[in-house]
Parts: sequence; structure tokens; C-alpha cells
Amino acid sequence: MNLQHERMLSLCETLNLPFTAQGYAGASQAAAEKEMAYSDFLEGLLKSEVAGRQIRKQSMLTRLAGFPAIKTLDDFDYPFATGVKKNVSV
Repeated sequence: MNLQHERMLSLCETLNLPFTAQGYAGASQAAAEKEMAYSDFLEGLLKSEVAGRQIRKQSMLTRLAGFPAIKTLDDFDYPFATGVKKNVSV
């Protein structure tokens, strides 16, 4: 870990950007390998921050809702529910 990386992590902590701090090392390495423009690199970091916040928000709201279990359509018992047709074209 170099000095610049430590400063970036410190600034991310100060600005409350935890997902940017997590993804900075990998994103900077990938940007160097692909010779990306700085604006593309920055856009990627900001997108990862937004995505991380969205996932955290969704998780928090799901916990606050107090659902006893998270259920998906994969868990649905189609043979038991005789009137429901399974559409597999999706």
C-alpha cells in the first residue's frame, strides 16, 4: 500500500464513501491496464458507490419491514398452486 492509496482511503472515510474506498484499488489497477480516461475511471468509481448504497438501502428496508423470510419465485411451489401457470419465457 502506498502513500497515495492511504490518503485516498482517508479521504473516502472523511467523505463517507465506503464503497469507493473498497473498490479504489481494483478500479485503479483496471483503469491502468485498459488505459482508461480519468473521467471513465471516476464514473466507474461513482457508479460502484451508488450501487453499493442502493444494495445497503434495500437490505436495510427489507430488515425494517420485518419479513419472516425472503421468498423468491424460484421457491414457489407451482404444482401445489394448480391455477398458476409457470411462464418460463422470461
